[in-house]
Amino acid sequence: MTTFSEWMRDNLLSSWQGLITQDIDYIIFSNDFKSFVILEEKNSEWAKVGPAQAVIFKFLDEFLSLQSSVQFYGCFLVYALHEGNIYINPKIIRQKNDWIADLKGSPSISLNKLKNLFCNKQDQLKKDYYAEWWNPIIENSKLYDCKDEPSEYKTTPERTRYRGTNLCNICSNMKKVHWIFVNYCTGYFILLEERTFSDGNYKPNPHERVLIQTINDIFEESNRLNLSMPKVKNPKSEKPYQYLGYFLIEFDKNIPDDSQNIWLNHKQIRLDDLKVFLNLDSDKALEIVERYKKTWWEP
Repeated sequence: MTTFSEWMRDNLLSSWQGLITQDIDYIIFSNDFKSFVILEEKNSEWAKVGPAQAVIFKFLDEFLSLQSSVQFYGCFLVYALHEGNIYINPKIIRQKNDWIADLKGSPSISLNKLKNLFCNKQDQLKKDYYAEWWNPIIENSKLYDCKDEPSEYKTTPERTRYRGTNLCNICSNMKKVHWIFVNYCTGYFILLEERTFSDGNYKPNPHERVLIQTINDIFEESNRLNLSMPKVKNPKSEKPYQYLGYFLIEFDKNIPDDSQNIWLNHKQIRLDDLKVFLNLDSDKALEIVERYKKTWWEP
């Protein structure tokens, strides 16, 4: 069965044309909601970290550090292998044309220690493990500057469907963000919740509602600061990043093309308008944002 992820790669701009899409595995808040971190999980020692992913996490780390309402302790890359070994921010090395973790040169920790650090001691997590692992990848990768024709138009085959998780529900206050869409040629980006086989009326449970509202507030505050004095920009195009909102997309089937009804924030949207919106590359996309934007998670 075709997934929304695969549909995107056939119907939207590619990363070589300025559009990066990926999930955010976990945004984790401390038990008292006074701090938070982002966790990117890999569960194979051969899992790659690509340039597009490095660009996303550099941007998130810098962007979310602008706000001060909730203490942000950074983005962490965690290799949680099926045999139980866990590595936080291991050294990333280049192997031919790929970037992988050098786990042999990195110490492993237990699951209980991981839980304690991510749920209760995020300040200690930052002190002991924080590293800007994305910088070597970005500095040694060919990135599109959005000025001329892209050198390629290809899209990397999707492997998300093959990837499980070993870290689900390690903390009480954690939220998976289904998608972040970033157009680095315009700087526009959104967060996106995806619901398939839906009826256009999805509402999160009360606890998830609190998490979504808190995440949106944090991004909104960082956005106001970055608009007033742009500091966080794409490393190649130099476009300042601009947050357009947290959106909900629903289909009555599995993908847009198979669905008779598509909803954006509980309001029906045409397929052509959906594509324009998700590409985030035009004034019309901004018009659609303004037409559909609302706090869909409220009861």
